[in-house]
Amino acid sequence: MQAKRFLNDFENARRAIDRGDARAQAEFQALVKSGKISNLNELVRVMTDKGWRFGPALPADEGAYRALHSGLAAYDIALNQLVAQAEQ
Repeated sequence: MQAKRFLNDFENARRAIDRGDARAQAEFQALVKSGKISNLNELVRVMTDKGWRFGPALPADEGAYRALHSGLAAYDIALNQLVAQAEQ
């Protein structure tokens, strides 16, 4: 099962490189390293501005994806509450 998962992940990485997604990943890493993305607001702004989207998580990244999903869900709720208050 681990070998099959590795081969699937490897194939997905190859496809990402073919699509040009590797450049976006490298740019994202550079932005994080430089401190330009240090919170959810900045992450959402950069991803929206650049048209980036999340891909499937690798097994080693699943915990981080779950944490990020929880943060984004809370962000969405808070943003919707602000919009609702502004409309009143």
